[in-house]
Amino acid sequence: MFFLLSGYSFIANGAGVAREAFIAWLIVILASRLAHSFGSIPIIGNNASLITASLLLYVPIFIFVYKKERIGFVDSSLKDIRNSLKVFLILSLAVFPVVLAGNHFYQSLIWDHSYKPSVDFNWGGFFFYELVLVAFPEEFFFRGYLQERLKKISEKKWNFLKVPIGPSFFVVSFVFALSHSLIQVQWWHLFIFFPGIAFGWLKEKTKAITAPILFHTACNLFAQWVALHYK
Repeated sequence: MFFLLSGYSFIANGAGVAREAFIAWLIVILASRLAHSFGSIPIIGNNASLITASLLLYVPIFIFVYKKERIGFVDSSLKDIRNSLKVFLILSLAVFPVVLAGNHFYQSLIWDHSYKPSVDFNWGGFFFYELVLVAFPEEFFFRGYLQERLKKISEKKWNFLKVPIGPSFFVVSFVFALSHSLIQVQWWHLFIFFPGIAFGWLKEKTKAITAPILFHTACNLFAQWVALHYK
């Protein structure tokens, strides 16, 4: 009901902006879904992630160029970059120790999994893949483009950890989680909503996508580490 009311508010307050954002999102999702559906074709299957990443980047870039708008959600100075890094590190130090402890008890008590010694894994390649082909394009589209667009037609009603937010903040996180399953269904995609909240908060806190990109990458690295070490 909350998302339906928020969606109605978007349409009522800025139909043009909402329509543009929806069409851009639909193009990305349908084209990505099509690419994954034809994954059995080698040239498509081997490049499915690249196709999705390109769509997430170039669909909004085309809109910015067509409308002659400046991309205003990137750090433009060393001071901005330092601030983004500081906020990213502070949040990481606050979140990951708690998540690490919680995951250990969850794996042990619920799944009867135990920690195993580290295994051979190409962390350098995985980091590059997650940073360049996952975190950067996803944050560019969802937090940079979509969150900025919907924020224009969504009143900031609340204060979340000293950051003013509105319904669009939660709508984008919901759409972010939903989009994963629309492209390729996984049962755990629902829980992506929660890190999406953190990514969105970082974007609003720093006014840029540097911190969300880094935190997004760190979350995916952590998830991979858990998958490899708890069995």
